Amino acid sequence: MSLLISRADVPAAVTVCVAVILLTLGVGLFLWWVRSQHPRRSDPVHALTPVGSLRLALCAITIAAAAALLTSNAARIVYNCDPLTRVVMNSKETQISAVVRLVNDPQPMHPGASSGRYGVNARVEKFRGPDGESSSSIMLYITGKGWSDLSRGDVVQVSGRINSTFRGDPPFVGTLRANDPRVIERPGGWLAWARVTRRALSHATMGLSDQGKALVPGMSVGDDRAMSRDLKQAMRSSSLTHLTAVSGSHIAILLAVVVSVTPGTRRLRAGVTTAVLLIILALVGPEPSVLRSVSTASVGVAGLVLGRTGQGISALCTIVTVVILVDPWAAQSLGFALSVAATLGVLGPSTALLRWMKTRVRDDTVTGKIMRRILAVVAIPLTCQIMVLPILLLLSDTVSIWSVMANVAVAPSVAPATVLSMATALIAPEFPQLAHLLAQAAQIFTGWIAGVARWMNDLPGAHWAIPGGSLTVLAVYAVVVMGTLWVHVRSRGMIAVS
Repeated sequence: MSLLISRADVPAAVTVCVAVILLTLGVGLFLWWVRSQHPRRSDPVHALTPVGSLRLALCAITIAAAAALLTSNAARIVYNCDPLTRVVMNSKETQISAVVRLVNDPQPMHPGASSGRYGVNARVEKFRGPDGESSSSIMLYITGKGWSDLSRGDVVQVSGRINSTFRGDPPFVGTLRANDPRVIERPGGWLAWARVTRRALSHATMGLSDQGKALVPGMSVGDDRAMSRDLKQAMRSSSLTHLTAVSGSHIAILLAVVVSVTPGTRRLRAGVTTAVLLIILALVGPEPSVLRSVSTASVGVAGLVLGRTGQGISALCTIVTVVILVDPWAAQSLGFALSVAATLGVLGPSTALLRWMKTRVRDDTVTGKIMRRILAVVAIPLTCQIMVLPILLLLSDTVSIWSVMANVAVAPSVAPATVLSMATALIAPEFPQLAHLLAQAAQIFTGWIAGVARWMNDLPGAHWAIPGGSLTVLAVYAVVVMGTLWVHVRSRGMIAVS
C-alpha cells in the first residue's frame, strides 16, 4: 500500500476516502470481535471458535492499511511541495549550489577500479537555484571525485547540475554531479565515534588479502566498499550478499555470544544486549533493514526481561508496520524487502518444516537420523531462498541453483567470522595491533566464504534464467499454496464425515 501511494501520484481526496473506508471497516470488525468475546447463553457453541481471532487480524490489517495510506500520501505531498522538487520539475538539468548532509558513507562507483568516483545519498538542507535561496529536505544522489574522506553525517557544500532522469523517483529528486565538496560541519557524539571506529577498522584490515579487506569490514559493520567487482558478483550469484549486510543472523550470533558470556541476572543480560544493539545501530547506520533486525532483536530483549517468549511473526509484522508508517519510503527499499522476506522464511516455513520433521521423521533409525540432520541444516537456507526468490528476480534475470548449498557450506564459518570481525571493529581505535591480529584470524573464515562464493559462481547452473521472472515464481507459489489449502480443507472434511 505504501509502495503504491508513494510511487503513484494519487490525488489526496481519493487516498483520504479509501483510508476512511478502511478505518470504518476496521472499527466495525473490532466491535464485532468485542461482541463475540461475550456471547449470550443462547449463542451456539461455535461462537467461541478461533474465528474471532480472524476478525481481530482483519481489523488490524485494515487499520494499518488506512494509516499507511495517510502517511504515504503525506510523504508524497511533502515531496511534491518541496522547493527543490518544483525547481527540478521545470527543467531536466538544473544548476544549483546546495548544503547537504550525507546519509551514508560514499561508495566507489566502480568497485576495484581506480577512477576515484564515488556515489553517496544526501539530504538537502538548503540550496540556491535560479529563484534564490530556499530550504529543503529532499534527497539527492551525488556522484563525483573528492568524496573518499567523507562519512555519514557530514555536512558539505556542493555545486553542480541536477539530472532528474537518473535517481529521479521519490524520495530522490535526481542526481547531482559535484567534485571536491567543501566540509562545513562534522558531527560529534555517536556519529563521530562511529566514524573513528570505521576508519580504525579500515586501517586494521590493511595488509590482509583482498577478500579480507572486503569481508572483515563487511561482516562487522556492513562496509563492503573494498570488495572487488568479481567477488561482489560471486557473492551476489551465490546469494551470500546478506553476510555483508548486517542481517538478523549477525545480530542473533552476537547476542547469543553476549548472553553466554554475561553473568548475573536476567536484567543485567538484557541491559548488556540492549547496549550491543545500540552499538550495532550506531556503527552500521539506521538503514531500514538494520532497523528491522535491531527492532526484532529488541522484542527478544523485552521477552528476556519479562521472562516471556514472544511470537516471532507477530513481532515482525508489528515492526514492519511501524517502520513503514514512520518512513513510508522504506517500502521502496529492496534491501528492506529482502530482509523481511528472509526473516519471515525463518519464522514461518522453516519452523513449520522443522516441526513436521520432529513428528513425521523417526529418530530411531539410521535413515531417520540422517534425514533429520539434513533437514535441520537445509531448512533455514532453503526457506529463506524460496521467500526472497521473487525479489531477487527483480534485481537480476538469473538465479543460481546452488544458492542453498552455498549457504549451507559457509554456515560453519559465519559465526566465528562475525564475532572476530565485530571484535576487530570495537577494539581497533584503542588497540590497533591487537585488532590487526583479530582481523587476520577473521580472514581465515572469510576466506572460506569467498572461496565458496567464487566456486559456486563458476559451476554450471549458477546463472539460470527463469522464464517470466518473478511472475512465474509467484504463480507457482500461488498454485502450491492453493493446492495445500485445498488438500487441508478436504482432509478435514473427510475426517468429519468419517
